[in-house]
Amino acid sequence: MDFPRELRYSVEHCWVLVVGESGRVGLCPQWFMEPAQTVEVSLPTLGLAVRAGEVVATITIAGQQRDVRSPISGSVVLVNERLANDTGPICADPFGRGWLCEMQLAYDETLEQVMDAGTYARMFS
Repeated sequence: MDFPRELRYSVEHCWVLVVGESGRVGLCPQWFMEPAQTVEVSLPTLGLAVRAGEVVATITIAGQQRDVRSPISGSVVLVNERLANDTGPICADPFGRGWLCEMQLAYDETLEQVMDAGTYARMFS
């Protein structure tokens, strides 16, 4: 599978697109057991501050709730409100319309805990 090179990836199968001092966060297809599952999402509240590895959202798949752990440290400044009415893009367009939230990076964020696309892809070879 090809992973967008402009993104960074966590071992928990989340991605982040860093632009300036903010990062857009979403889930990689590998996060799901099967590609076309029905999901429910509980998005974070604006202003929520998390450290990398802490829960930023929850996803319910087939009645089982799973925590989404943030790949970066920061505060939530935007959530993908479109997912409230249609969670389909989370699976169908995970690197595009299926993003979950945007975060203002913490002042001490170093991005050392996230991988580039090549390193992430080697996890599956």
